[in-house]
Amino acid sequence: MNESLVIVMAGAEAFALPSARVDAVFRVGPHARVPLAAPEIAGIVQHRGRMITAVCLRRFTGGAARPEIAGAFALSVTRGGEVIALIVDSVDNVVRVPADRRVGVPAHYDSARRAIISCVYAAGGGLLPVLDADALFQFGTSAPSAA
Repeated sequence: MNESLVIVMAGAEAFALPSARVDAVFRVGPHARVPLAAPEIAGIVQHRGRMITAVCLRRFTGGAARPEIAGAFALSVTRGGEVIALIVDSVDNVVRVPADRRVGVPAHYDSARRAIISCVYAAGGGLLPVLDADALFQFGTSAPSAA
């Protein structure tokens, strides 16, 4: 059995999300910053006529947050009835990965990274970490690895 994954980039690193969790890919338009919000929240963006919370993947991967999110790519993900936008640097493609290439999260990943990764696939001569969307969107319960 194969798993369908959406490949995204945060800085120079590739990550994946199960395609079944991704509702849409869109470009961020006008947005509003949220004073005193959790550090992982990049702002509020409009998508399909709704205002939704946006989080920046870089905040969870050790990189600096994007200085500006307008024009960035975002993936809309639904969690518990709430739609959330995951801001990424680029969206690569959708791939199907054989289930037998799935491995556990490597022990050498730091605790912040392990908290947001559900599994890893051996692919293309390297490792492709699969993001745990539920863990990413637990605001304030797991600290991002970069401030």
